[in-house]
Amino acid sequence: MKRISLLALVFVTALLLTQCAKNIPVSFDAVNSNQEVKLHLKSGKSIVGVITKKEATSLKILNEETGKEQTFQKADVSSIEKLAGEYDEAGNVISRAEIKKARTNKNLVLYSIGGTALSFGTSLFLSSVISRATSDSFRVVNPISIGGTVLGAGFFSYLGHKRDTRMAIEKIKDQRKQKAEKKLQKELTHKKQLEMELQRLKQEKEKAEKERQRLLKELKKKDKPE
Repeated sequence: MKRISLLALVFVTALLLTQCAKNIPVSFDAVNSNQEVKLHLKSGKSIVGVITKKEATSLKILNEETGKEQTFQKADVSSIEKLAGEYDEAGNVISRAEIKKARTNKNLVLYSIGGTALSFGTSLFLSSVISRATSDSFRVVNPISIGGTVLGAGFFSYLGHKRDTRMAIEKIKDQRKQKAEKKLQKELTHKKQLEMELQRLKQEKEKAEKERQRLLKELKKKDKPE
């Protein structure tokens, strides 16, 4: 059982290291707005958020934990990690907090259940083959069947989680696209209304000018001697 636990620990650690490897250390001067970063402060605190404004000596960050903007001075920053970000079609970053909020566990559950069953079946078959080849007594519960099931379940759970994450990202992209289209349509409608109002004012001006010309003509007629 110790060997099984060790294998599972190695597997989970490898997945975590794969995710952490995506974080890139960057200098203060190298970061820009519209980037998701992990800010390490000299006080020992760490902040994860999206940079909303970059200046020469300060950063304004939308804190993903509190949902509020905070300003940090360059002198207070110990180091910065640029997170591997997702971006929508307009080039705006999709934060991890947004993804987490939109993500469900539907595929995680389905993949975990299906992956566990598949891994157990495969591991059980493999252990039975090995048992017959080595002339050992075969038992359903053995290190190979249990270890394979644990590792397989972990791997499929990871795939399910990744699938849920990808679906959440696509959902956010669609929502932002729809929001942008509605905003554009509203602006176009407003522009059309302004154009119609300008056209109306132009027509009224032309009408007023015609009326003025008509009155001038009448005045000239009246001023002519009989």
